[in-house]
Amino acid sequence: MKKISIILGLCILFFIISANIDYAESESKFDYSKYIDPDSSWNKKQRAKKFLKNITGMSYFEKRKECQAIADRMDTVRIGKIRYKECMDR
Repeated sequence: MKKISIILGLCILFFIISANIDYAESESKFDYSKYIDPDSSWNKKQRAKKFLKNITGMSYFEKRKECQAIADRMDTVRIGKIRYKECMDR
């Protein structure tokens, strides 16, 4: 019974994933309308990704990683802390 439920769950997961694939975009490699048309599904997806990135704070972690790399290259710890703080305030 446990094996059947696992197999059934994996099948449902597979169907959900395959249903979310946008086959119209995958047929044409050079579909320039998605870059020109502001209401295209590609532009909507990009706007949604940017919105979610701002909400989840992923941009904060990326910025923190870059600022930490800059601070690590400084000669002293004090200068590194100052540079890190300046970078994070920007």
